[in-house]
Amino acid sequence: MDPQKSTRAAIAYLQELHNIFGDWCTVLAAYNCGEGRVLEVIRTQKINYLDNFWDLFEKLPQETARYVPRFLATLHMISNPGRFGLDLEGLHPPLAFESARISKQVSLKDVAKILAVSAGSIEALNPELRLKITPPAPYDLKVPIGKGDFLLAKLTGASGSKSSPKTHLVHRVQKGETLGQLAGRYHTSVQAIADLNHLTEKDLLRLGQELKIPLERKKRSLRKLKQSRKSSPLGVRNPVGTE
Repeated sequence: MDPQKSTRAAIAYLQELHNIFGDWCTVLAAYNCGEGRVLEVIRTQKINYLDNFWDLFEKLPQETARYVPRFLATLHMISNPGRFGLDLEGLHPPLAFESARISKQVSLKDVAKILAVSAGSIEALNPELRLKITPPAPYDLKVPIGKGDFLLAKLTGASGSKSSPKTHLVHRVQKGETLGQLAGRYHTSVQAIADLNHLTEKDLLRLGQELKIPLERKKRSLRKLKQSRKSSPLGVRNPVGTE
């Protein structure tokens, strides 16, 4: 759902496939149905492989046999739009944004409030964040031009406050999700989520319902332990067996 990341991944995969097959049409076929399927067809040939898709296409899945010619036709149409009666003018310009390296979890709604912009605009820049919250690891968040340094300054100031440690995050229920799935995703238990939200384990979730998800206790304890070590005088380490 991130156009830049998915494009880079596609390019890397296509290059890897070209190292295997050496023929771009065969690469497209492998991209569509998988390199394993194409290699299997090559192995079953009774003639030497000629590095040519057209030697293989009759034995490939029908979808793949049609995919490659359609791909080539699309390239011809884009290269000569007038010849095919197409008007490619007026395409949407690239999105204008800059990236801010976020080192902690923060909801996109809170980011929007800090930057005084709509939550929808931040979500549109970061569609890959389907839970509408940044991951716990460092993450390059896309924000409007000129807003990156301001956001980092605000978040750094907030992290320096003496507020109590965060014990839960908020999840908005998506279609088909269950308490069991959420417990597995967030490394907690069904009972813990149910208790925090005053639910029973048999309660059905509603689309769009906001649930409090408890943070994993082990991670909170480890974080407290590391903080205590940093503040310990003379750099004395905790005794063995405390982790």
